[in-house]
Amino acid sequence: MLFRLRPTDTGWMIRIVPTAPCGADGDWASVVNAPYRNYNSLYVDASYGITAKEAVENMNPREFSFVVTCEDYQIERHRLEIVMWPYTYSTEEADAALAKLGTSPLGKAKFTILNSKVSPAERDIGGKNYGQIDWLKFRLDITLPSARTPKTP
Repeated sequence: MLFRLRPTDTGWMIRIVPTAPCGADGDWASVVNAPYRNYNSLYVDASYGITAKEAVENMNPREFSFVVTCEDYQIERHRLEIVMWPYTYSTEEADAALAKLGTSPLGKAKFTILNSKVSPAERDIGGKNYGQIDWLKFRLDITLPSARTPKTP
C-alpha cells in the first residue's frame, strides 16, 4: 500500500491506496473514517468551514484508520454503501452494516504536522477567505494490525 497526499484547491487529502487495483475508488482509509459526509481526519485543507490555519494548528495531530487488504476494502466499502444509502436495502441489512462497519482488522496512522505555511486563498467563499496550505512538513507513524488468524473453510 502507498500513503498519498492528493492535492485539493486549498491543501491535501490523505489517502492510503493499494499498489494494485482494488475497486472503483480504492482509498483504504476513506471507507473507515467517519464522518463520511463532512470534514474528517483525512482532510488537510480548508473545506467544510475549516480555515487553513485551523486545519494545520487545531487539528494536529490527525489520527485515522485504514484497511490493509483488498478483501477488507471490498467488505467495508459495501458496508459503507449500505450505511450511506440504507433506503435501497432492508432494515436488517442496514442495521447489520452499521453494526459491522469498521470491524475489519485496521491499521492505525498518526499524521503530525511539524511545520507549515498558510496563505490567503485565490478566492473568497461566501465573503470569507479560508486560506490555503502552501506546504507541510510532517511525520507519519503507522501501526499495522496484529497478524490475522487464517480463515477456516
